[in-house]
Amino acid sequence: MKLVNLTPNSIKLPSGKTIQPSGFVARANTSYEKVGDVVGVPLVMSHVDSISNVPDPKPDTLYIVPTVVRVALSFRDDVV
Repeated sequence: MKLVNLTPNSIKLPSGKTIQPSGFVARANTSYEKVGDVVGVPLVMSHVDSISNVPDPKPDTLYIVPTVVRVALSFRDDVV
C-alpha cells in the first residue's frame, strides 16, 4: 500500500517510519456566513465549498489529508 502525504507536515507512524510531505497540500476551500451574535460577538458558520489538491483514487494508494478534508470526503475510502 502506498501512502501519499497531502499535509504540510511529516507523519511519523508507530512503526517508526516517517512519511514526508508530497509537496501538495489538500485544502478545504471555505466560505463564512454570519448567523447571529451573542453579547455583541458574531456567530459565524463555515461551509466547505470545494476541496483542492486531492488526486483521483488509484489502486493500492491511501492519501493522508487534514481532518476537515477527510470529513468532506467521507464517501472516499482512500482518504485518511
